[in-house]
Amino acid sequence: MAKSLYTYDKLAGDAELVMKVNNAIWSFKKQRGIRLSEPLKGRVYITIGRLSPYLKDLGSLHKVEFVVTDRMPEGAQVIEDGLYLVSET
Repeated sequence: MAKSLYTYDKLAGDAELVMKVNNAIWSFKKQRGIRLSEPLKGRVYITIGRLSPYLKDLGSLHKVEFVVTDRMPEGAQVIEDGLYLVSET
């Protein structure tokens, strides 16, 4: 029983983090006049390593590649703390 509660709590926490990432990207696009269906030009770097299993799905949803990192990349725009866009040049 304890293991299933842990699994449920972990999945619920992951779902909350995924929604936070989605909302941050949508807000970022909206603030810049980018359509929600339009891809971001570049890569999104994320410091939330526990979301690694979901990055392919997030990438498909937002039409952008996600990369796990341990810090903000040089020259990146902050989408939200722990979430950064490095634009294509």
